[in-house]
Amino acid sequence: MNTKDLFKKEILDANAEKLGHVIDIDFDLRKGVLNHLVMRTSVFKTQMIGLDSIDKIGDKIVLNITKNDLKQ
Repeated sequence: MNTKDLFKKEILDANAEKLGHVIDIDFDLRKGVLNHLVMRTSVFKTQMIGLDSIDKIGDKIVLNITKNDLKQ
């Protein structure tokens, strides 16, 4: 999968509740690794998602945490 394939993917929490969609990625060019996904949750709000919070990536991105866990 190319990193460009991640953009605009819908993000769901562990309960399949829609949280937002990917608008950007945080990529470390020196190490060649993806650090975080940046999710748009509303018009003026974004949230960083660590890779350790991702359970599956397919047509949608499913997290292994709930919406409440994400806010903490």
